[in-house]
This record gives sequence, C-alpha cells and structure tokens, in this order.
Amino acid sequence: MTMTMPHAFSALSRRSRTLPTSCRESRPGPEKPRLTDSDISFHESEYKRLRGELQSAHDTSRLPELPSEETRAALNDLLARVRLARFS
Repeated sequence: MTMTMPHAFSALSRRSRTLPTSCRESRPGPEKPRLTDSDISFHESEYKRLRGELQSAHDTSRLPELPSEETRAALNDLLARVRLARFS
C-alpha cells in the first residue's frame, strides 16, 4: 500500500488521540500532572504500533536506499538556483 504524507498523517490522526491531545496539553499554563501508568502504557503501545507501521512502509517501499548521483546533482543544482534567485 502506498500512501502520501497527507494521507498518512490523516490516517494516523483518525486512529490516534496523541497528536491533538499533545497539542492541547503543550499550551502555556500551569504544570500538568505526571503521566499515569495507563498513559505510559498507551504511549508505549502507540510507539510500538507506529514503529511497526514505519517498518512495514519501509519494507514495501520501492524507493532506493540512497539517491543516485544524477538525483544528487539535480537537487544540488535546484538548491543553488533557488538560493541565487533570492539574492537577485
């Protein structure tokens, strides 16, 4: 299964309360209480599940481990042109 980043983020957001909850909990204000044992258990299981998804995506990816020299040269050229364009 191939997924783009927005689709992957959307899928993770639907299945996991961690991102929205973390955003709410990180807002300024008084110190939040420590994590409970059930919170730690939840986060450990989410970590393991997400690591499994990441490994599965890696295993099924058709992308090469490293970019070719041609790809590196093209990226270098693009970055140089973008940087130079900002100063002209």
